[in-house]
Amino acid sequence: MNIFTFLTPITYWILIVLWLYIFTFYIKKLRTKFLKGQLISVLIIILAIDAFRTLFESLYFGAWYTALAGFIPKYIHTFLIRPEMVFIPKIINVIAAVIVIILLIYKWLPKEESEKTKLNDLIKKRTEELSRSNVNYQAEIKEHKHTAKNLMTRTTELSDAVSLLEQEISDRKKVEEALQGSEGKYRSMLESMKEAIYICSPDYRVEYMNSAMIKRIGHNASGAQCHKVMHGLDEKCSWCVFEKVKKAEFIDYELVSPKDDRTYYISNSPISNTDGSISKLTVFRDVTEFKKLETNLQQSQKMESIGVLAGGIAHDFNNILFPIIGHSEMLMEDVPEDSPLQESLNEINVGALRAKDLVQQILTFSRQDNSELNLMKIQPIIKEALKLIRATIPTTIEIIQDIHPSCRPIKADPSKIHQIVMNLATNSFHAMEEFGGELNISVKEIVFNKYNLINPEMIPGEYVCLSISDTGVGMDKKLTEKIFDPFFTTKEKGKGTGMGLSVVHGVVKGMNGSIQVHSSPDTGSEFKVYLPIEKSSVDKQSTQTNETVQGGTERILVVDDEIVVVKMTQQILERMGYQVSSRSSSIEALEAFTANPTKYDLVITDLEMPNMAGDKLSAELIKIRPDIPIILCTGFSRRLTEEKALSIGIKGFLQKPIIKLQMAKMIRKMLDKAKNS
Repeated sequence: MNIFTFLTPITYWILIVLWLYIFTFYIKKLRTKFLKGQLISVLIIILAIDAFRTLFESLYFGAWYTALAGFIPKYIHTFLIRPEMVFIPKIINVIAAVIVIILLIYKWLPKEESEKTKLNDLIKKRTEELSRSNVNYQAEIKEHKHTAKNLMTRTTELSDAVSLLEQEISDRKKVEEALQGSEGKYRSMLESMKEAIYICSPDYRVEYMNSAMIKRIGHNASGAQCHKVMHGLDEKCSWCVFEKVKKAEFIDYELVSPKDDRTYYISNSPISNTDGSISKLTVFRDVTEFKKLETNLQQSQKMESIGVLAGGIAHDFNNILFPIIGHSEMLMEDVPEDSPLQESLNEINVGALRAKDLVQQILTFSRQDNSELNLMKIQPIIKEALKLIRATIPTTIEIIQDIHPSCRPIKADPSKIHQIVMNLATNSFHAMEEFGGELNISVKEIVFNKYNLINPEMIPGEYVCLSISDTGVGMDKKLTEKIFDPFFTTKEKGKGTGMGLSVVHGVVKGMNGSIQVHSSPDTGSEFKVYLPIEKSSVDKQSTQTNETVQGGTERILVVDDEIVVVKMTQQILERMGYQVSSRSSSIEALEAFTANPTKYDLVITDLEMPNMAGDKLSAELIKIRPDIPIILCTGFSRRLTEEKALSIGIKGFLQKPIIKLQMAKMIRKMLDKAKNS
């Protein structure tokens, strides 16, 4: 029996024991990650050794059976089937097992213990650290509890503060909303005002402009220099009041702005800024129209004063003219017609009648009422006015007349024609006052058809053209368009009121006429007045009358506070055959009439008398005797018109100075009417 045959089963048992040991060891130690890696290494070794052994045995038995088949040489077959060759793989397995055990004991197990030691050390270290950390953690917990308590306290404080802040924010929002609302309200107020308003900063720059100011300036000039924007000045205004406003003063004044030549009432008020500086609130109130109205009112008051003065003068002047006219008429009757005194008396009478017409013009001017239009020729009125003009203007101005005597009559008021000539001639005089020149007046007829009318209000037909021209300074087109505006004047202050041409325009229009002006600078001006001719006109004017004065034998009571007038009236009436009783006191006249009402057939009384006015006396006489005819005479009265006199029972109304023929006709008319009734 071969030793290898004996050792073969022993090696099998040894391998079984070794491998069981290794397997048991790894089953127990399989928990560690390290041995898991070693197990994989052992298995790889075992598998490699087993594979080698299997290969060797396969080669061994394969070679043997192959030799039998005769595929290999015999000496190779003999070598392979030797018993020691079968034992070789078993020995290799044993060696592999021993190597694994050695590795376990000397290499892997110490490493595992080392790892354990390290792991224990690490655990111990971590435990100590955790212990220390626990102490620190407890301290931190205690500190955190204190911090938490402080945090709760602080949180409560913060919560209260937040509530207060929310309330403050809410209040502030309400205040801001109120401020915004207030700002919007006041801004809206400023924007809605028609007065131009702006706010100026302390450095004279515009901070704000309302819509009216923007409209006045033409654009929003916020940020620009105020004096440049408001008045077109490059430097601070010479009248600037900002320094006074900075002292909290309120300054108001009127100013004609050099920017637009309009008059403004300017109000300046201080505004306090948050930084302590002062801004200026300025309100521009355009009072140009108010100033014009004020001027108009002053002019109206002046005209009213002139009217009152003219009325008083006219009243006294008429009382002076009445005896002159009356005595001249009586002398003309007494003096033979071939007497050389007749011509002188006639001139006295004509002059007094002209003075009467002038007084009437003054009264018409003072009353400014509509006079009755009568059929008349304007040539005599124009010539009479030119005489007055010649006496009032310097000789450096030559008057050239071209008045056609053949011009037919028109419907007009003599005083208004006189006023037209005087105003236009005076206007021409002012245009030539400095250097002199020529004043041309012409009167002629002209025909207008529908194609050459100077304005659409005119009616085609025949017109009298009154032309007044001068060689003065003239006017440009811009001035020509404004000359008929009330109170517009190019004259210096004190030389004109601006009423003349506007009055002329109104008078001409009132007589259904038209006025035209042609002018250019340095060549003079020409005014043409067109007045319509009456187609079926008869000139009823005459300087002498051939009518017979009719008298009577009735009883007349004459009352006037002017003794001269009373005597003159009494003489005229007695020359006409009447029985005249006269009184210079209205009280005495009332007493005489009351004593014997049937003694008088007619009463002639003056209006303006002391103690009792003529209208009051007439009312008392009518109470006593309602059918008594009364004629009221006056030189001028603002309070009593002819219509009002007739309404209270006065049957007649005469304007002083009384012409004999007019008085005779009125007396006869009223006496005859009283008899017939």
